[in-house]
Amino acid sequence: MTMQTRPNQQEVVIVAPGAWIERINQHLPAEFSSGAAGPNIHPCSNVYEAAARVLKLLRQGRTVWAYVLVDYLPAPEMHFFRCFNGSERIKTIALTAARRLNKLNQALSLGADEALTLDALIDPTPSEPQTPPPQIQTTPTIPQTP
Repeated sequence: MTMQTRPNQQEVVIVAPGAWIERINQHLPAEFSSGAAGPNIHPCSNVYEAAARVLKLLRQGRTVWAYVLVDYLPAPEMHFFRCFNGSERIKTIALTAARRLNKLNQALSLGADEALTLDALIDPTPSEPQTPPPQIQTTPTIPQTP
């Protein structure tokens, strides 16, 4: 008998030490309530692992919530990035997360250059259709004499 995940099951990716996951689980918003099973919690030790996990789940069409525990406070203070779903462009999502992670560099010891390495994990396809640039005539037209 295989265990199937219910369609409304939430995926929660959290960057925090493993010992904090149980405590964080008690503070998750009510939106994660999906029956007795509760959300699928994915603890990650750093933002790179978290980004890879988020992208993997997105590619599976799952809904993912990403949190970072800031400064590992006694009462968990989590910064909510946003609710991600598979219909959004992965590149936009990852870049948004990278910008927000960069703002949390005091807690995560990340600098701007390191946050940019998230580009290696994202789909390079542009999020919007690109229109081709206008054609520029490079050779002069010589008027025809009648």
